[in-house]
Amino acid sequence: MGWGINMMRDLIPRSLRLLGFGFAPQIAMADLMTPQEPARIGVAPLAGHAVILRFGQGALDVLPFSTRLAALICQDMINVSRDGVVEFCIPTTMATLRSSHLD
Repeated sequence: MGWGINMMRDLIPRSLRLLGFGFAPQIAMADLMTPQEPARIGVAPLAGHAVILRFGQGALDVLPFSTRLAALICQDMINVSRDGVVEFCIPTTMATLRSSHLD
């Protein structure tokens, strides 16, 4: 499995991974990329992808705290990877944008 998937999985709180949310990064990559892109970085298709995705979406839709859960996951990712701080840099010209090194 690709290092990116492992990194994203590690950012998900352990308790949520035990509940099955450890598959979320792999499912997200499969949904956001063409089939060739995950294969290029060593991410294999997940067996039962559509069923798992549908079940997860359905479960989150009926849970009253789904928005809060998503916020907690995102905040935990920010805390782990960015020490709790997110900075945005908005270039003012195309020249600035082209010369930028985005982190």
